[in-house]
Amino acid sequence: VTFVRSVILRSSLDIVVVQKEIVTEEIGALEAQAKECTEQLAKRKAEIEALEAQESAEKKSEDELVELYESQVKEGLDCAMPVVSLIAAQQKLQEQAAAAAATLHEQAKQLDTEAWQKQATEAGASMQQQANDMAAAAQKRYEEEAPALQAHLEQASASAGAAVQQLQEAAVQETK
Repeated sequence: VTFVRSVILRSSLDIVVVQKEIVTEEIGALEAQAKECTEQLAKRKAEIEALEAQESAEKKSEDELVELYESQVKEGLDCAMPVVSLIAAQQKLQEQAAAAAATLHEQAKQLDTEAWQKQATEAGASMQQQANDMAAAAQKRYEEEAPALQAHLEQASASAGAAVQQLQEAAVQETK
């Protein structure tokens, strides 16, 4: 059409008018294209902002889970501390009772008197009984506290398993 007009139209004004129409059409097309690019750019910026917000939320969630599981494990270990202390004390008392009984027995042998031997045997038996009583008390306390400690440790383990699963799911979603 433009070629036909330029051949038919011979005056310079006609040519300028045709050129003006062509340039006006090109400007309109370029403006439409610029508007479309601006809209796409705004859409992409909104998408990146949403992804950054999601990334921030995921990181915060992961950090909170780590803190939660660390505190649960610490609580479990704190609950176990008294039981461990009792067991250590019981062991130490048994060792001391055995050492004292051996010492008294040696002293009784050296004195070689029946009274000293009897006294040493009674003292050794008394100390052994005290050690046994302490061991029984420690065992009883352990048996009382062990179920609660076991439940707490199982809860912490289950929570840690859930956290690992959530982190794995988040990683899978990120790769998608």
